[in-house]
Amino acid sequence: MADVEAITADKLNVGSYVLAALRGKKNLRHFPGVVHSIQRDEDTAVISFYKSVGNRQFIVPVQEDVATVDICDLVLLLPTPTSSGGTERTCKKLTFNIDLSQYMQD
Repeated sequence: MADVEAITADKLNVGSYVLAALRGKKNLRHFPGVVHSIQRDEDTAVISFYKSVGNRQFIVPVQEDVATVDICDLVLLLPTPTSSGGTERTCKKLTFNIDLSQYMQD
């Protein structure tokens, strides 16, 4: 398994893969995504999130899921995923070489 790094603003780059912790009405949920842009003066980043299809596999959702997130809410800097599958009828699956089961909940 790959090592993970804690996120600091100086380690974050456009194209970085991250795990964000976002608070819902009742609980804290974690979502992986890729950084599209960074506003260092505001300590925020624009993230495009992936949809979970297991604790290690993800797909790009049909409807893009993009949000501006505080950098302090980014939990992990993830390794570059490997991709598999993907045809005209099925989505390409992305797999991170790391166990995210402690973060991913149904």
